[in-house]
Amino acid sequence: DSLQALGRPLPAAAVLQTLSPPDINAAMQLLHPTTPSAALAMTRDAAFLDCLWEIRLLEVLVQRAHVLKSDNFARVKQLIQRPELNFHNPPEIRRRAIEA
Repeated sequence: DSLQALGRPLPAAAVLQTLSPPDINAAMQLLHPTTPSAALAMTRDAAFLDCLWEIRLLEVLVQRAHVLKSDNFARVKQLIQRPELNFHNPPEIRRRAIEA
């Protein structure tokens, strides 16, 4: 709640995904706004992008970075393509990811 009150959605989402159980819905709500302040938060808190691993959060960030025309769009796309996120996929999907 403190990070959210400070207008820091990326670090707040990173914390929410580590709770037991993770509160992914709340984290997604934090990351979804497409206001000018949301664009500023994505730029200001870009260091926290590497702290996100939950695929649903990364998908929201890719969409949001595209809509906001964020300078971090390419970086967010790279995050969602990390090989370690592909680990639990079926072998055929992992093979195609390696070939791509």
